[in-house]
Amino acid sequence: MGRGNPAGKLYSKYRNRRSRIMKKKKRSVELVIFEEDDADICKAYKLTLSRTCDDWESVRDMWKKTYKIRQEDVTALNNSDFFKAWNKFSHAKAYELMPRTS
Repeated sequence: MGRGNPAGKLYSKYRNRRSRIMKKKKRSVELVIFEEDDADICKAYKLTLSRTCDDWESVRDMWKKTYKIRQEDVTALNNSDFFKAWNKFSHAKAYELMPRTS
């Protein structure tokens, strides 16, 4: 008579460890996908900001969402290129885009 399904402490330890590793891999893959989507969305916001300023409320909302990409551009671009890429700094209401300090 043959043995049934694997059992015992060693097999349980193996199965639990394998399960944790698979969950961790799945979670990290999902996070990478979301980060790539966020980067694409931020780039789209950046393009929209360079084109329109009709609704200033939406401009302020997109401005907040593009903080990370602006920080990357500050280090990557020289001053004149940065201000060309982020032309809202030259807008009359640009002071509203700056964070308020108390």
